Amino acid sequence: MIGRNTATERSKKMYLFKVTINARIGSGIDYQNSYVVADSMDEAYSLVKKFLDKEDICFSDERELKSVSLIADTDRYPKCGTLLFISDKVKYFKDKKVYYEDDGRK
Repeated sequence: MIGRNTATERSKKMYLFKVTINARIGSGIDYQNSYVVADSMDEAYSLVKKFLDKEDICFSDERELKSVSLIADTDRYPKCGTLLFISDKVKYFKDKKVYYEDDGRK
């Protein structure tokens, strides 16, 4: 059964973006490419940049935005051609943790 997460059942439309920065690859972790669920391209890059700044990862010029690509969205007829489904059990994300609606688990 497919979950109840179509755009008509959610109050806020969400998107999956691929955020690419100017970082060099080589540390074993791909900081150059990140996947972000957000409601805008600006918010997607902002989330990545804030994380890199806070954790002091990459040089400042490597944190600069190279591109943001729309991968999927929650709209019933997405213009990008790919649907995004978000579990209805996920209530919100905060401090690198996922909080679930019905059972309080993290």
